[in-house]
Amino acid sequence: MDSATPGLGALKRALFWILLLVLPVAILELGVRVVFAQKVGPSVLRYGFGFDRFEAIEVDRERFTVAEHGDLRANYSKYHAHLTRRDYDRETGESFDVSINAQGFRGRDFRPQKEPGVLRVVALGSSSTFGFTNRDDETYPVQLERLLGERCPSQRVEVLNLGIPPLESDQILSLFLAEGLPLEPDIVTFYEGNNDAAGLREKMESVRRALPAEAKREMPPSGLERLWRAGANRSLALALVDNIARAARSQAVLDLEEEARGPREKFIGNLDRLVAICRESGIELVVATQQALSRLVPREEVRGLTYAGEVERVKARLALRGGLRPSELKFLVHDLLMKDLRGWAVRERVPLVDVIEALDAERDVLVTHVHLSPRGNRLIAELLAAELARGRCP
Repeated sequence: MDSATPGLGALKRALFWILLLVLPVAILELGVRVVFAQKVGPSVLRYGFGFDRFEAIEVDRERFTVAEHGDLRANYSKYHAHLTRRDYDRETGESFDVSINAQGFRGRDFRPQKEPGVLRVVALGSSSTFGFTNRDDETYPVQLERLLGERCPSQRVEVLNLGIPPLESDQILSLFLAEGLPLEPDIVTFYEGNNDAAGLREKMESVRRALPAEAKREMPPSGLERLWRAGANRSLALALVDNIARAARSQAVLDLEEEARGPREKFIGNLDRLVAICRESGIELVVATQQALSRLVPREEVRGLTYAGEVERVKARLALRGGLRPSELKFLVHDLLMKDLRGWAVRERVPLVDVIEALDAERDVLVTHVHLSPRGNRLIAELLAAELARGRCP
């Protein structure tokens, strides 16, 4: 009995010291998670247990042929005439047909020569305008035609969808010059930015590929380094310490605005050329900001989180981790492009529809990073219809 007592006392002392060491660390870890949960969102509370995992959409090639088009033109490509492609509803998984008309664009056939008395609108953009995830009657150009017709009952309205995925602004401009301008539109709408934002990611990847093999080669980590990385991948406090240490060792800091200068100059330069062409031809240009997601925030947390709020979360993640996924980097560049677009529209006196602001209260209408549900398209169509009908319809 007496001999067991000293052993029990030693066990109690060991437990006491373990608790004394572990408890402060646990409190610190919990505190760090709570602080960053307020900045990045509640998902960070699961750090080390799935926070860094993104559920990618499994693409079924038989259900998703809508992205395939091979009619190559000067500086852009489009669909061949009279095609049927397949897409699927991201909410239900249900597949459906997508119709390509005689001109190689989405929608019903139309006469290239505008008939007298017709108010013709050409919608420029990429996959969001084309209508990924949407049936033929759910895209925003189709809904815009219907709503504009209701606002202008004495006016025959045509809205032609010239959106082709995955064009960037310079390719959209080339398409407009070759095929949009001859259609004699009265109004041109422009809704894009996501694909131009991807330019920085591609630039940085091309720089990495151009490095000599010696510069890209890394020494295998030591056992201690592997242990530290494993801990930083599970503990947010250790990850924060690791990031601070790496930042202190870093000799080059990414200046996002400086690095994004190329995509931004290209985007605004193409808009400059587009508005000049429209003015020379007596066409009104209307531009719209584009809603988007970074993929950092789970969709169930998106409703009520504004676009600007998500930008701050991504910046907080950058401060926390010292790096970003390509989708998150693209999102920050997209934010810069949208700010540039607003400033450009004011400077050039071009009507701007602020889709970002209008959809901020219900961003769960985004079913992917940038593609919209039918309701999201309806909201965009309502905004555009209100702008286009102003001064034209009683």
